[in-house]
Amino acid sequence: MRFGLEVIAEVRRQVGPDYPISVRLGGQDYIEGGATWQDVQVFAKELEKASVNLFNVTGGWHETAIPQLNGDVPASAYSYLAGKIKSQVAVPVVASNRIASPRIAEQVLLAGKADMVSVARGLLADPEWPEKARKGHKPLRKCIACMLCLDQIFKRQPVICAVNPLCGDDNQVIPAAEIKRKILVVGAGPAGLEAACTLAERGHQVTVWEKQEAIGGQWRLAAVPPGKADFLPLLSYYEERMAQAGVELILGKPATPEETLARGADAVIIASGAQPVSEVPFPCETVRVLQAWEVLAGAPVEGSNILVVGGGSVGCETALYLAEQGALDADTAKFMLIHEAEPPDEIRKLLLTGSYKITIVE
Repeated sequence: MRFGLEVIAEVRRQVGPDYPISVRLGGQDYIEGGATWQDVQVFAKELEKASVNLFNVTGGWHETAIPQLNGDVPASAYSYLAGKIKSQVAVPVVASNRIASPRIAEQVLLAGKADMVSVARGLLADPEWPEKARKGHKPLRKCIACMLCLDQIFKRQPVICAVNPLCGDDNQVIPAAEIKRKILVVGAGPAGLEAACTLAERGHQVTVWEKQEAIGGQWRLAAVPPGKADFLPLLSYYEERMAQAGVELILGKPATPEETLARGADAVIIASGAQPVSEVPFPCETVRVLQAWEVLAGAPVEGSNILVVGGGSVGCETALYLAEQGALDADTAKFMLIHEAEPPDEIRKLLLTGSYKITIVE
């Protein structure tokens, strides 16, 4: 604590009495032997005495085994730490981590946990986040907590965003089309939807054909595994954006070669997505074989001993999805904890024990 206080004293000496100083605090280290929120409360009070004007409170260290930023972390999960600091100081406190939407931000403020919120990755997904929040404008493209941006940083590469193709080049102006064309987009997954919206916003007449009865394609499957629920709001964003841009959307419409040619479009964009490999590379006549897509789409999985072939993201996320089947759900666990229906250790065991024994081979 002495080092931090000495640093603040020297900073204050150099910037003068009227310059605002803020300090970013880890509200809890979540590491054995690290600082607890009680320790950080004491530190914050001393920092306030040393003339700090604002605290920005985050979760723990990146070295902790407890997730801090990815989709496994519930919305504003660590705002309680900001509340712990706010209860001890008079200067403004900012809450951080997984505050992806204005609604969540407002809930944090109304609960009295903080005076402000900080939004970082949300601005990569939609640089107009603050202005849209202030005016209630839609559509708002929210961060999906996929960690792609941070992965780029850790690899010392330029930041990119999985849902904002202009990330890093947000000042680029998409020009109006000099010649307005009739364009057909085949496939209403994220790629097709982004292409359709951008083209319509440039002034083209755009129609989207989607063979399913809803937009999204594989994106809906990607939103099924644990920690991926934030993927789904992207589809609402595209629905709103398409409506504003005047995109014609036709669902339940397969694109045959004959009908595609008969459409008479000036250009056709194929965004129909990929297909999983159907050939199984080993004998499996005595077992039932399912594609990961089928499992994530809700196909019943019989038996109790499950082998997942492939240790990539699809295989691992499908295994995690299956591992949760039959385990105690969060609402029931909360109910049991509140009413002391079982000892905490038993509730934890029920939360972590599903119906399947799962093995991944890679």
